[in-house]
Amino acid sequence: MRKRLSGIFAVLAVLALSVFCFAACSKSGTGDGNGNGGGSDITLDGIIVGAVTFNEPGEGIDGFIVSWTTPVGAQRYDFTCGDFHTVIEGKAKINLLTESDYRLVAGEDIHITVIAQADRRPDSAPAQLTYKVKGVDLKSPEIVSFENGILEWKGNTPNDKYLLKVDGAVQTDGTDGYWHSNKLDISDYIGGHNIEISAVGDGDYLRNSPVVSCAVNSAHTKLAMPQIDGYTIENGVLSWQPIGGASGYRVIDLNRNVTITTATSVDLADRNIVYGVYALSGQSEIADAEIIEADIPYLTGEGTATSPYLINNAFELRAIDFYEARYAEHKKTAAGTPINHYKINADIDYNAVAATEDTSNIYTLSKPFCGVLDGNGKKLKNMRVVYDGGYWALFDYIVQGSTVKNMTFESPEITNRLQAPNFPLGAKIATVAYRNYGTISGITVTNAQYSASGGEVSGICSHNYGTVTGCEVSGTFTQVDTGLASQACYEMAGVVLENCNGGRVTANKVKSLTIKGSASHWEYYDESKKGMVIGGYYNNVRTAGGIVSVNRAGGVVSNNSYETLNMLVMLDNYKDTTDGNGNTSSGFEFGGLVAYNAGTVTLGTGSIGTFTWSATASGGSSITKTIGSSADWRGKYVGKNDGTCN
Repeated sequence: MRKRLSGIFAVLAVLALSVFCFAACSKSGTGDGNGNGGGSDITLDGIIVGAVTFNEPGEGIDGFIVSWTTPVGAQRYDFTCGDFHTVIEGKAKINLLTESDYRLVAGEDIHITVIAQADRRPDSAPAQLTYKVKGVDLKSPEIVSFENGILEWKGNTPNDKYLLKVDGAVQTDGTDGYWHSNKLDISDYIGGHNIEISAVGDGDYLRNSPVVSCAVNSAHTKLAMPQIDGYTIENGVLSWQPIGGASGYRVIDLNRNVTITTATSVDLADRNIVYGVYALSGQSEIADAEIIEADIPYLTGEGTATSPYLINNAFELRAIDFYEARYAEHKKTAAGTPINHYKINADIDYNAVAATEDTSNIYTLSKPFCGVLDGNGKKLKNMRVVYDGGYWALFDYIVQGSTVKNMTFESPEITNRLQAPNFPLGAKIATVAYRNYGTISGITVTNAQYSASGGEVSGICSHNYGTVTGCEVSGTFTQVDTGLASQACYEMAGVVLENCNGGRVTANKVKSLTIKGSASHWEYYDESKKGMVIGGYYNNVRTAGGIVSVNRAGGVVSNNSYETLNMLVMLDNYKDTTDGNGNTSSGFEFGGLVAYNAGTVTLGTGSIGTFTWSATASGGSSITKTIGSSADWRGKYVGKNDGTCN
């Protein structure tokens, strides 16, 4: 082996690789490179040629040592190692194989044969060993200082040579294409730069060291780990190119949750979209990578009106949040930043999406939506959501000037579970948006099955300050399992739960909608009756409208229609369990178009179909009044009107 390698390597374990053969059948054995030989003992007229071992070089070893047990009577040994052959007199080992003897190459096999010999006696059968050369990685350069624009590092030996790159370009101070100094002066360089350094091996036994990477800031005063620029996405798995010298990676999602990993990929199937991945330094002189905006190619397209980001599956729909988060960052520094455009390019069936631990198979888009999403006439099918309290809609917040349009939600199921009997949830269910300040148009929701346990339900939007137009809804909305009376009395609507000041709800249709309520039990202590428990059953749907539940002052509801509207809820009264008297509540409203109006409701080009009322699913009667009265706030147009209705 090469004497010039002495002192470079850590001591490696002696490999006890034994191979024996019987002279009678001349069997040979083969070692597996882990100290395990094969075959049987061989003899020299009854004398054993013992175990053959092979040592890779270690600290202070000038070559490779091959040794074997000395048989009694043996005078010399015929020794072969690859192409090297010699006869060894009176020894039991050979401890120096130089480069001229045998050239070792990592990954290749060494074939070793030892034959014992003695005067006037037959040779032993050969003892054989095959050993796969491991090879050795050189140690990575260690950055020791960066001062006055001079980067200095420590290598394996003073004579090391390096593969040095600055911004990907190879730097050389000799004719062989390598860097031979352990210093780099960048004081005359302009701006920041990425630097990569690795020690160069011999190409055979010594492999190049792992790369050490660092980024130099533009002032040439600081070293940090470089940014990752090699992201790929496949089947919801985010992967990236490793950074040389990184001890691990900080994975940060859009909500700034942090995960540390040593892997170079992360599965996003059951977690939030990743904002960026940042290398952690393995050397004290290099800081961790700066956390800045990452360029992750979640979607194809350019995000413009003529080349929108294309959405082909459920995972890519979730990626809208990534681009909207980046838009918000850009807008802070450049108010004229153009909004993002997205287009759904294929139907998405959520039956093919693995459910989360709460059995939901779709994620809400929690970042404010400032762009344009064109559903392109495609379907989002079989989405399923199960949650405890709070609110759910595909978009949390659609901002002014943005648009979500032209798609179908087919057979969605959303269930809001009662969190605790005494916990007022204030929960809300909607399909498209919790709050809308933009435009929602051309959305169809078919066969929706929504169930709330003490929450509010609507087919398109919970709170509208913008425009909801040209949408169509059908399905069944159910209010069940509410707790105390303070939790009962919730609102339900086919299209918009509350149309707020400035909101416009126009030209929408309820195709066929059933709204179901139930009796919620309640009780309390009445001090006027000497602490007796007063209780009864209370209608748990307070206000329900075919199109809008509550139209606030300044809101406009116009040109809307319904074909079939069924309300299967209790009448608005309760029974006192103490005196048995019936008591009428005046706080309940139910309307074919709007349950309670304080703004403007106009039938216009809309049409009114059948509005049926029943306390059970087995029967009922159609509502005939246009607007309800104080004794009965039920009307086929409006339940209770404190605004303008025409």
